[in-house]
Amino acid sequence: MQRDFYKGSSQTVSFKGRDLFDIVWFIQRSAKSDLPLNPDWSKLESDLNLEKGEILQEIINKVRRIRPQDVFLDLSAFVESQEDLNGFIQNYQEVIEKKLSLLA
Repeated sequence: MQRDFYKGSSQTVSFKGRDLFDIVWFIQRSAKSDLPLNPDWSKLESDLNLEKGEILQEIINKVRRIRPQDVFLDLSAFVESQEDLNGFIQNYQEVIEKKLSLLA
């Protein structure tokens, strides 16, 4: 449930904004199409040595630790509209948590 990436000699960014953007995009697209979000829970539980509920909680905890300023800095060069970027930053946590609650 961790991803190590470094800037200089220590990790300074809470999460990669582009990865977060991709995750939210996929969640939103899966809700509007026949592309369901259907994790292989037995594989995830085995690989992570956690139960489904623990995995979901770890993801929620990680999302809550993401610093909006890191997302802004990482995405500002890729999102033309400041309004769209601010909207994304204000809503990504709710989008992810709502989808995860449906998987519980």
